[in-house]
Amino acid sequence: MAAVAGSSSIAPSASSSSQQPILAQGDWTQKLVQLAKTAELKKHALTLQLHTANILSAHAALDEKNKAIQDVKEQKNK
Repeated sequence: MAAVAGSSSIAPSASSSSQQPILAQGDWTQKLVQLAKTAELKKHALTLQLHTANILSAHAALDEKNKAIQDVKEQKNK
């Protein structure tokens, strides 16, 4: 096996047997694509949660305004 230039300064030869370089095992591209898809789905889920929260907040504000209008109408009728 040919030595890579500068590799001896990175790891001493005595510890090189215990510190093997990390090699890609299996189909890492498939795993990477799956992680990207999962991240995209999580992003969409968070976007949906944010939209739902905004809708619920707007609905609560409308309910509050409707109640205030109803109270004013009841006061006028008295």
